Amino acid sequence: MTPDHDATTFETWRLKAEEDFTAASILAEHGGPAATICFLCQQTAEKYLKGWFAGNRRSEFITSMLYLRTAFDSTIHSSGWWMTPCS
Repeated sequence: MTPDHDATTFETWRLKAEEDFTAASILAEHGGPAATICFLCQQTAEKYLKGWFAGNRRSEFITSMLYLRTAFDSTIHSSGWWMTPCS
C-alpha cells in the first residue's frame, strides 16, 4: 500500500512555485511587463496545485481533476464569456 502523502514531491513543486513567485514579485516591484508577471503568478498557482496533487494518492488526483474539469466546463458554458468578441 502506498502512503497517502509524499512530502518530498510536494516540497519539490513548492520550491519551484516559490521561485516563480519571487521572480514575479521582483518584476512587479521594478515595473516589469504585466503579462510576464501574470504568467509567473499563474505558474505559481499551477505548481502549487501540481505539488498537492502529485503529493497525494493517484485516485485523489484523478477525482480532483475530474471535479475541476466539470466545474470549469460549467462556468465557461454558463458565463458565455467565450462568445464575447475581443476588443
